[in-house]
Amino acid sequence: AEEGTEIVFDGEVAFDEDRVVVKDAENKAVEIAAAFAESVEDSRLVFSAASAEARSETELFEIARQDLTEQEVILAEAKEALEEVSNRNRRLKDAAERALAEARSNREYADNAENRVAAVKALLDKSHN
Repeated sequence: AEEGTEIVFDGEVAFDEDRVVVKDAENKAVEIAAAFAESVEDSRLVFSAASAEARSETELFEIARQDLTEQEVILAEAKEALEEVSNRNRRLKDAAERALAEARSNREYADNAENRVAAVKALLDKSHN
């Protein structure tokens, strides 16, 4: 445009090229500022959502950690009960094995005694005949 010529720019009338350039730069600055503000707001919203999710995940982690601790206590109690039962079963098995050995010994003793009685009876029968 020639100097002194009227120029229409974004609804405003400018009278020279310098003014058009300044208006254009102002419009670009306003656009950049608006885009920056929108980007900042978007980032703030993303940060808020991420923070809320992190808090939620932290809470879930704490609940899971408490559950794990409780389950570890239950497991420890179960292991202790298993150990007690295993020891009791071992003692009962040992006692049963000892009782079986004693019963076998007593049976052998009884068999021997029965054989001796039979032998003595046979001798007595021979001596009376």
